[in-house]
Amino acid sequence: MKKLLILIGVLIVSNFSCKTKIVKYEDKKLCELINIMNENDQKYRKLCSDNDRFFETLDSIKIAEGIEADYAFFPKEKQLEYGRKARAIAIKKPKKCLETYIDSIMQLQIKLDNKNTELLLDIIKNRGWPNENNCSCKKFPGIIFRHSQEKYWNEIKKYVNLAYEKGEMEKPQYDFIMDHITGRRLSKSKNKNLIFKIK
Repeated sequence: MKKLLILIGVLIVSNFSCKTKIVKYEDKKLCELINIMNENDQKYRKLCSDNDRFFETLDSIKIAEGIEADYAFFPKEKQLEYGRKARAIAIKKPKKCLETYIDSIMQLQIKLDNKNTELLLDIIKNRGWPNENNCSCKKFPGIIFRHSQEKYWNEIKKYVNLAYEKGEMEKPQYDFIMDHITGRRLSKSKNKNLIFKIK
């Protein structure tokens, strides 16, 4: 009888903990978490992101020449031409951040990246890949995996493959994540609009 009561107690506790995990990631809370993860993903990264001054210089050239089109949509030859011009100018400009400062900042960012990765993996394990069928949040959480450390890649690959096979994410989103965890060998998505939208 005592063993039966212990077994019933264990079942009640495990049933309660399963329910609390699902509630923990309810829709409103999940959106808040995804937004926080996206902000944390860029928290330190953006501090010295323009350190090389290339894009700042490229934008200046576009303004000076009255070009309104997005650089990404230029024909390849025109991209190379403007890229060379911008690089030639940018390389002469002083860097905004010292290398030692960048290294210190990136160590802080890696800690946040690890927390983000572990949290997103926990979300996926408990409620599946966040998409329009199970989440009203419109931000694509895959950017988190794009900055994950190699120690997480096998686990990420397992869950991303599963989500893709179940139709929970679009091919460009899948490629975006897999490109990182396979050493950036996959080709970039041609449909950039789909990447940052949740399916």
